[in-house]
Amino acid sequence: IVVTKPEGVVGVMDRRHLLSMCYNQLTPLIKHEYHMLHSLMGLVDEGEQGLLKMATTDTLTGIGNRRLLEEVFQAHQKVDERYGVSMHLVMLDIDDFKTINDTYGHNVGDSVLKELTALVSRSIRKSDLFIRWGGEEFAILLRYSDSETAAKVAEQIRIRIARHTFKTVSDLT
Repeated sequence: IVVTKPEGVVGVMDRRHLLSMCYNQLTPLIKHEYHMLHSLMGLVDEGEQGLLKMATTDTLTGIGNRRLLEEVFQAHQKVDERYGVSMHLVMLDIDDFKTINDTYGHNVGDSVLKELTALVSRSIRKSDLFIRWGGEEFAILLRYSDSETAAKVAEQIRIRIARHTFKTVSDLT
């Protein structure tokens, strides 16, 4: 390459020197762009995780929501079909919950839901999935379990809730 200025030829640059000059000037720019993209991708990953958590978590109780159950259930069905691994669904519904909200107000109702969530969460295995189905309805997906165990777990939870003295309302079934 012949390098010129308006006043004439300045010099001649061969391929090796041209590549060296480009490398020396462009490498810092490329590295900077790479680091910026890497940082942005990290933010995107965090954002995606945050969005996923928001989409699959009940905001009041902090446990999973119905959408999470549906996704886990579908994924687990594939495992069940392929390997014969069983799962059972236990549904819970608070008796006369509308009366609690009507009598004590929604803040007390929310408090009851949170306390019940903590109580049930301590009563199941980490491999089980506890979600808020909606309102005062909850579900537990018992994975790697049999029918007898599922019935026992449901009964133990029912008894634990009935015996528990809630802070805001004494009795709950």
